[in-house]
This record gives sequence, C-alpha cells and structure tokens, in this order.
Amino acid sequence: TRRSSDLQREALSVRERMSNVLSAISSEGFTDYTSLFTIEEGRRGVVVTLLAILELVKEQLIDLVQAEAFAPIHLKAAGSDVGSPSNEQDNDDV
Repeated sequence: TRRSSDLQREALSVRERMSNVLSAISSEGFTDYTSLFTIEEGRRGVVVTLLAILELVKEQLIDLVQAEAFAPIHLKAAGSDVGSPSNEQDNDDV
C-alpha cells in the first residue's frame, strides 16, 4: 500500500509543474511570479515551483522580468515581444 506522503510527492513533480508554468504564461503576456504558488502546497510546492521556473529559464523557454529593484517579478514566454508589465517605460533588466 502507498502512504499519503508518497502520493503527495508524486503530485509535486518538477516536470509537471514546468508544464503548468508554461500553460499559465502562454495564455497571457506577463504572469505575476507569485500567482504560480499556492498556500495549500506549503514549502514543498514553493520548492517544486521555483525549481520548475529555474529549469525553464535555463532551457530558455521563459524570461523573468523585473522593472526595478524590489518591483514585482513577472514571467513571459522567451522571445515574446510583449511590453513592460507596468505602465513605466519598457525595461527588461532583471
């Protein structure tokens, strides 16, 4: 028999989360970084989501965008010509 912790680990797959992140950003120009995390998943969910985002950046499938220091972080599809996530001038510096 399987323990509930085994089922929880399967539910938090990095590869699956990578697909979820790609789906979330493909339908919109910019996606707020924090919108990809859910409280119910706790720390494990944060870790899996962060690893998925980092892997997608490494594979050059998404870009992280931050208008200025301490500003919100947004994700967008790599190579998309979407403007800045804020009303400020286009600034893709991270």
